[in-house]
Formats: sequence, C-alpha cells, structure tokens
Amino acid sequence: MENFNKINKIVRYFLNETFGNVDEWKSPSLKNIRSYTDADEYLGGKKSRPIGNNTTLNRLDDNHIAVRHFNTNIVIFDSSEILTINTDGYHTNTTFARINALLPPNTSIGRRKGITYITAANGSIPFKDKMMVTADGNILY
Repeated sequence: MENFNKINKIVRYFLNETFGNVDEWKSPSLKNIRSYTDADEYLGGKKSRPIGNNTTLNRLDDNHIAVRHFNTNIVIFDSSEILTINTDGYHTNTTFARINALLPPNTSIGRRKGITYITAANGSIPFKDKMMVTADGNILY
C-alpha cells in the first residue's frame, strides 16, 4: 500500500504540472445537461466529450447534439430546445436512467407490466422511438 501511495503522489504531481490541478477536473452529472444550451456549453468547441460510463455527448451539426450510450443516440437536443428520445429497442434500466436524467423535470420514461411508457406534463402514453419532448415537458405527437 505504501508503494501505491508513492506512485499515486508521483502521478498526481506529473498531471498537475502538465495539465493543471486535477482536483478541478469534473465530468458533468447527466442531470446538469437538460437542454441544447447546456450541452453546447459543456462541449465548448469540441465535437465530443464523455459524460458517463459508455456515454458521450456528440455534436452532430450546428443545430443538433446527441447523447450517445454505446452505439445509440438516446437523446438528441436540437437548438429549438426539443429533445428526441430513442432507445433502438434497448429498454434497459441503464438506458432509461440515462434518458430520465436528461429529460425535463416531471418527465420520465419507464416500464409497467412489460410496456414502456413516457410520462410528461400532458399525459402518459406508450413510448415509441423518436418521440419528441419540449423543454417544458410536453410530448409532441
């Protein structure tokens, strides 16, 4: 354990000297990204940045930013602040957790009795891929 602590100190010193204070490096919580504006701000000028385990934020074009989990764009933010939700058929707890973290408040996706539903300000309906939700939490049909 003593060797590990020495190595850790050396690595941290090297990283601090090379890249700045590593204690200030923070990956955003998915919950801090709820809109195109949030996503754009976090990306800065970059095309892609990680935001979670196997999850990245990717600029698709000037008006669209996607949250990609494995090989699926699970949420696409557009500059008019509309979210497009997609699971590509992966109705897993992790996929739902990632999507729910990105949805507007009081909006969620989940399964009941084997059926996937989306619940928002204007009701609860069976979910279909490519559904859209407004920034104020209304489902667009």
